[in-house]
Amino acid sequence: ELLALADTLEALGMSVEDTSGIEAEDIDDTMLRGVADAESLIVYRLITTQVGDAGLTIPTEAYDGDDISKDELLALADTLESLGMSVEDTSGIEAKLIDAEMLGKVATTESYIVKNLITSEVEDKLEVPDGAKDGEGYITEDELLALADTLTELESEDIDDVLELSGVDASYVSVDVLKILTESESKIVRRIVTKTLDNALDEATISVSDDAYDTNDDFTDEELDALIVALGILEVDSLDELLFDKEPGDFTVNMINDIKNMDPKSYIIEAMFPGIYS
Repeated sequence: ELLALADTLEALGMSVEDTSGIEAEDIDDTMLRGVADAESLIVYRLITTQVGDAGLTIPTEAYDGDDISKDELLALADTLESLGMSVEDTSGIEAKLIDAEMLGKVATTESYIVKNLITSEVEDKLEVPDGAKDGEGYITEDELLALADTLTELESEDIDDVLELSGVDASYVSVDVLKILTESESKIVRRIVTKTLDNALDEATISVSDDAYDTNDDFTDEELDALIVALGILEVDSLDELLFDKEPGDFTVNMINDIKNMDPKSYIIEAMFPGIYS
């Protein structure tokens, strides 16, 4: 232990007194690598304490005995370097800071501390389907990357972080936004689309056939694509406008005929206009 502590002090350029003053704001990627490689149990305990005191949850998988494991320290170091942050900085991450750039950087992290942090913050604002998580309950790399891609696409619509995405409702889901959301590979985004449209339909007391949904109870690609086509035919900018701002007399005979001839047909439109496809 004394030799390991000596190696740590040499790597950090510190004395024992210096290390006793280490705080979360001092713990960056360089420090974590120096600590991890030297393997001093005394310093491992110091770092573990400071990470916990900073407000970061340390999952069970991140431990080796009572302290953060060497693999976790190195994985956390890689993520801190990518983000340009210290441990204290990461403890302040919240939904409004989780944008496409951050998601892209943390998606490949091997740090359980960071996986847990991002998963918790996203789940606090958005419903995360089981299919978007791995076997340990963390949002998968593919899902984080898909969510990042969607936020990038939505920047033109002034939605560029998880907090703003959580505020999306039917009045905001224009045809352009609906196209972006429908094309997304993110299971979280598909759940947002489904819940948003379902809430609007519930408010209008309209019940849609189960055939519009997949096995995860989300709208199918076919249904959303058909809805987008139908909204275009009816010359409305959103489902919300169609539900609450339009009357049957607002639509021309040609519009109705075009709806009748749609293939595939929209179950949502059929529920709104019973018998229209008969």
